[in-house]
Amino acid sequence: MTHQWIDGVKLPVLDNCDNCGACCFEQGSPPGYLLFTGQITSELIKFLPDDYERFVMMPADAKAEINDYIDRLENELTSGGGPCCWLDIETRRCRWYQHRPSICRDFELNSEECHGWRDDHVNLIDSNADNAATHELDKMLR
Repeated sequence: MTHQWIDGVKLPVLDNCDNCGACCFEQGSPPGYLLFTGQITSELIKFLPDDYERFVMMPADAKAEINDYIDRLENELTSGGGPCCWLDIETRRCRWYQHRPSICRDFELNSEECHGWRDDHVNLIDSNADNAATHELDKMLR
């Protein structure tokens, strides 16, 4: 396996995002979609047309997870950080992958940003510590 050094940390070059999820660990909710839960303006639709269309067309269960996240925020049951509400903690995959926002679609595997997230969360994505990592991510959701 090929590795790259980023800021003094040796990280493997990945072929895919399987079993990682590091970029989702601090999102709270799918980036940008909270904008569509309030008053929607024509300027907002023009700014994020693809995301607006995906939001309107997404299944009710996917929207319900976002609304549950908003309820937890409003009732101060979460600080707004922590894993994205769509991240499956055990598989570290998006439960609503086909409905993910543009920023997630455009995120580049092995980019500097990808390595930054992985470096920040190397203890949570270490394949040798799966049980501990899953427990730690589960605690972050509470």
